[in-house]
Amino acid sequence: MLDTTWLARDMNSDDVDLPHAHEEGQLLYAITGVMLVNAGNESWILAPQRALWIPPRLSHAVSYRGQVALRTLYFRADAECGLPARPQLIEVSPLLRELILALARTDAGRGGDVRIGLIHALILEEFKQRMRPNGHVKTPQHARLRRMADQILANPADKRTIDDWAKIAGMSRRTLTRSFRDETGMSFTTWRQQVRLQEAIARLDLGQPITTIAYAVGYESPATFSAIFRRHFGTSPSQYRNGD
Repeated sequence: MLDTTWLARDMNSDDVDLPHAHEEGQLLYAITGVMLVNAGNESWILAPQRALWIPPRLSHAVSYRGQVALRTLYFRADAECGLPARPQLIEVSPLLRELILALARTDAGRGGDVRIGLIHALILEEFKQRMRPNGHVKTPQHARLRRMADQILANPADKRTIDDWAKIAGMSRRTLTRSFRDETGMSFTTWRQQVRLQEAIARLDLGQPITTIAYAVGYESPATFSAIFRRHFGTSPSQYRNGD
């Protein structure tokens, strides 16, 4: 059986959880709003349809976009029940959402009664069924490249060019592009596109209009955004949002 505690917090864009770690495993989930989570050398942009499993003792930092209603479940390290040793994106089904809220309505998730035990078992099963390998971007660890990446993650619409960033980082264009590829496995342009598309998915999950999303993530027009989204995901933004 899982042994869990939970925490509910209301956050906003002025709040930042600086790098920290927990002895317990953690399910980080926002029932409203969007979070940016950095853990190790990976980053996730999470809307209410997505949660993140963070294993015990892994340093991570969280920033918030707008108003965020946060629900966090903590899993005792000796009760992980086979959950992965790396961060893992979890698609939050309606069932999992209700299970999380049901557990949060109990006495801090503790107790030995049958109902709580069943909730624990169902949460664990939903974890295993809803885990997804993708949905993150790798972030560079070189200090100057990391500062650049953090700024883009905070504002995917930033239109500064590679030459602009090279000047800011005090590198030649060639050194920046080579170093960025070495650290992330992809070109700067491809990496920035990945960030923009992850931000777009979070905004689609919030139900924002496609035109608003296109400009908010840095594309010149909704048509350009839709074409890139379809090329990457094999479906249009509207079809993705409607589950088609």
